[in-house]
Amino acid sequence: RDRRGRRFRPAHPGVEDPAPPASSSIDVLLIIDRDVDPVTPLCTQLTYEGFVDEAVGIKNGAVEVTSDDGSTMRVRLNSNDALFRELRDLNFGRACDALKEKTSSMQREYETIKGGKVEDQTVGEIGGVVKKLGGKQGVG
Repeated sequence: RDRRGRRFRPAHPGVEDPAPPASSSIDVLLIIDRDVDPVTPLCTQLTYEGFVDEAVGIKNGAVEVTSDDGSTMRVRLNSNDALFRELRDLNFGRACDALKEKTSSMQREYETIKGGKVEDQTVGEIGGVVKKLGGKQGVG
């Protein structure tokens, strides 16, 4: 019998339904047909971290990337990485704009510091450029 005291009809006449469980932790089950909700399967995560997870796959806080020579490297993605810390919760479009600005800024700094051809630079000047750019990298 249901809550109102009505008697259940068997789904298949002649076959007795099993008795309902004594207590159930599920009060209501709602099933939505995709004809009613066609958009949900098309939704994607809109943050930079969500996009990285969907595109590459974050496993245990890290991604595996393949270099040009075919070797794979495991890269940790956490707040110790300054760049990832800055981008992780941004909307993907804003994260792309931020990355574009960072690369443009690094390029301008490189051109300003270099000020000429690499062949004309001393080892110390080249080392200074590498240190300055390396400090911006923020790899953790």
